[in-house]
Amino acid sequence: MTLTFVIDMAKAKLDMALHWPDGRIRSKFVANTDAGFAKLQAWLIRQKEVGAYVCLKATSTN
Repeated sequence: MTLTFVIDMAKAKLDMALHWPDGRIRSKFVANTDAGFAKLQAWLIRQKEVGAYVCLKATSTN
C-alpha cells in the first residue's frame, strides 16, 4: 500500500500528515530542529508502511 506523506515546512516547525488510500489520516508536528527530525524519523518508522509519495511545502509570509 502506498501512502501520501505531506510536510508543511516552516521556520520553527514541521506540520505533517499521512494519508492512507482508505481515507485514514494521521497528523503530527515537530520542531524544525535536529531533535525534531529525529522525532519525525521515529514516528515514520512506527507507521510500518513500505512506500509513500512525499510532498514538501514551504510556508511563506509573502
